Amino acid sequence: MSDIFEWKQKGSVSPAAGWSFVTGNFIGDAIDDVAAYHPSDGSLWVGSTTGGDFVFTQWATVDPKTGWTFLSGKFVGGAYDDLAAYHPSDGSVWVGTNTGSSFVFNQWATVDPRQAGFFRLAISTAMGAPIS
Repeated sequence: MSDIFEWKQKGSVSPAAGWSFVTGNFIGDAIDDVAAYHPSDGSLWVGSTTGGDFVFTQWATVDPKTGWTFLSGKFVGGAYDDLAAYHPSDGSVWVGTNTGSSFVFNQWATVDPRQAGFFRLAISTAMGAPIS
């Protein structure tokens, strides 16, 4: 028996380079989608899928445009996954509440930028993920 994994393109983004992606159930259908961030313009897009191709629509823009780290999870409850965002320039932690068609960002905390690992630790613990 051979192990074969077949890759198929299910969507595309432009420009092709520089994107960061996180997965989550952003449209509430129990199938994971992708959120995509591009630092050239601070845009956040959701690529929704129902098991086929990803269809990307812009849901938000962050400012400053560059330097963000994003994680997904149910931070405010509800049917949809939200985004948590950390910016190291000032240690700000934001939550983008998912409205079903956009993320509305509000600052939830500030951490010492010299302790950036704390953000990973706090989110990993909150999401029940192992801490590495």
